[in-house]
Amino acid sequence: MRIILKLHKKLFILLTIVLTASVVGGCAELRSAPLSTVTKTTTSTATVLPTKTPNPTKTLLPTATSTPTKLELLNERTMMLFGDPASTVIDFLLEIQDYVKTDNKENLASLILYPITIHSIDGEDVEIKTEEEFISNYQKIATPKWKAVILAQEPTELFTNWKGVMVNRGELWFGSVCLDTACKETKYYIYSIVNDTPW
Repeated sequence: MRIILKLHKKLFILLTIVLTASVVGGCAELRSAPLSTVTKTTTSTATVLPTKTPNPTKTLLPTATSTPTKLELLNERTMMLFGDPASTVIDFLLEIQDYVKTDNKENLASLILYPITIHSIDGEDVEIKTEEEFISNYQKIATPKWKAVILAQEPTELFTNWKGVMVNRGELWFGSVCLDTACKETKYYIYSIVNDTPW
């Protein structure tokens, strides 16, 4: 009985050694496998994967030719805010610039909605009630610095909002004014002048 147990014990140890050797040997084979074999396997797997094709429904970024111009953007805003095309707003600005450039104070005075408060004349805010008052104070209102700012304004770069149209940083504001209670008739007027800005 003892002999059989000793034999079983020896067989068990022998089997353990054989199994361990085969496992270790198999691992060694895997570790020492040539790189070309691994590469071949990887390559064949890669060729089985489907190739990616661009999505035809994907939106492409706009090109420079499809970007709206400043004039188109201004037109969108003026139509939405005032119901007028950008050309109406630009024409009014060009008229103002022409009168400022030539010092045509009479015609410039006719574009103003009275009364208007000028910020400022001789360091004080002054309310001008008539065209005649504007003309008599023109030199104090249209200072060289203020005139340069008005003339430098690019028409397509005008700022607009619900208040109206702003020149530069607010040295001049103008907008559409209702001429009747139903607001069927409108006209553009200057309604704010600031000539003492620190910038």
